[in-house]
Amino acid sequence: MSSYSCVIPVDWALLWEDVIPAWLSLLAGSITPHEFYARYVPAGEEYGELLLDEGYAESANFLSLFPVPLRPPFSRDKLHEISESLKIPHDINSVSCLYMLAAAIKQSAAINLVPDDPYVGDYFAFTEDRSGKKLAAGTKNLYSFLETAFEVCYNSETHLYHYFRRTEGTSNQLHTLFESLFLYQRVIPGTWFPSDSPIWPGFDDESFAGYLSPREVALLWNELVHWESRTLVEDCLYPLFADRVKRAAEAGYGLLTIHAGL
Repeated sequence: MSSYSCVIPVDWALLWEDVIPAWLSLLAGSITPHEFYARYVPAGEEYGELLLDEGYAESANFLSLFPVPLRPPFSRDKLHEISESLKIPHDINSVSCLYMLAAAIKQSAAINLVPDDPYVGDYFAFTEDRSGKKLAAGTKNLYSFLETAFEVCYNSETHLYHYFRRTEGTSNQLHTLFESLFLYQRVIPGTWFPSDSPIWPGFDDESFAGYLSPREVALLWNELVHWESRTLVEDCLYPLFADRVKRAAEAGYGLLTIHAGL
């Protein structure tokens, strides 16, 4: 099976001060799916009726871990440990639920494609819905340039790719930033996260793989400027990704990765 994924620049304040708090209100039952959809998916969505018919609910005890104002990042390791130790159920596992949030983020927090984008004709350079085209660095299945920094092993039983840091050629900080952006070390509250990381799914269900704040995006761009490898020169995905990181760093945006969400 194939999945098409994307890294998108996002307005950090809109994401964490508006869209995600509203998402948690939806899961808590404080607002209805129709109210959330009308405000955050204003252009509508191809599968809108299916999204509105979905049941949105999350354990009150789990939601209590995320008081507003939210203070990201949220660690997968920490949330998994707390959920296990306190026996707090985490109920969100519906792909349709995550599809609703992804649509909201794309329409209400993602950044429009710029007219002079040198990659404007590249299929992987944008994600598009009824609200228009938004900047992206997309891929089919895997981000191949990550194999410059990690050894990758596929587990056919779990359908997960496991990532192990290579000991040479990549700084610890760049490893950490890649893990935070791509490999499920960070969680968006009220969404699915794996029981182990750093990983990348080998299936095509939509999920949120990670994110970086504007400050971290600037750090990532600085790391990429000094990251040298022959394999990067030969990787067709890397220049597009580096361009999106550069643009986001210069404009003060965050970055968010949506698996199977191009």
